[in-house]
Formats: sequence, C-alpha cells, structure tokens
Amino acid sequence: MMVNDIQKDAIKELVNIAVGRAAGMLNTLIEKHLTLYVPESKLIYAADIGSEIHYLKKETLSAVSMSFKNGITGTSKLILPWTDAEKLVNLFTHENLINDNFEEVRSAILSEVGNIVLNSLMGTISNLVNSNFTYQVPI
Repeated sequence: MMVNDIQKDAIKELVNIAVGRAAGMLNTLIEKHLTLYVPESKLIYAADIGSEIHYLKKETLSAVSMSFKNGITGTSKLILPWTDAEKLVNLFTHENLINDNFEEVRSAILSEVGNIVLNSLMGTISNLVNSNFTYQVPI
C-alpha cells in the first residue's frame, strides 16, 4: 500500500492529536506540566525493517510495544532515548531511583507511560476509522 503526501500529513496530524491527549493524561498523573514533542513517525512494512535499523543503532533506547488487531493488525511502539526514559521515570518517582528494584520499577513506569501514549494513539485512530481494536498488554 502506497501512502501519498496528503495521507502522510493526515497521519502526522493524527499523531499530534494523540500525543497532546497523552500529555494531558500524564500531566494529570504527575501533577506537573510535561511537554511531549511530536515524534518522527514512519510507516514501514515489517519486511523493510532491516533497512531502517540504523535509527535504532544511534544510541541506547527504551521501548514499549503494544500489538493490536481488528481490521488491521500491527504493533505500535514508543521508543525513547535511554536518557529521556530515565527523566520520565524520575518524574513519576520524584527522585532518582538507585536501589535493588530499580529495573522493576523503571520497567513498570515505562510500561504504563507507553500504555497511556500508545492507547491514546490507537484510540484516536480507532475513532477516526470507526473501528475498535483489541490490544495486547504493552511490553
């Protein structure tokens, strides 16, 4: 399926709306103003991921993945530079976590943030296409 420039612009606007909604939800949770910037978005086929892998090799990253299906099937991902993921975790814990269960807490917080962001995105898409998606638990 080829995507034309108008469709690409529509997808970018859709992502912009979803990110704004997610930022509002996160602001409520942490009771602070959190600014989320609209990320670079790219639609790629699974078969083409090999040619796109260079984006993933620039720095250490944290990622949350959520699979979905119903009409269309796929996986949405929230990918953050490690340093940004750490800042995000610290916003929710109100301190730097350096203890025995750091990885467990970090993973749980990032999973929940990913859940909020990715559900906002997929909810916005499902409203647009008038369809409901079935989601897997984010990992």
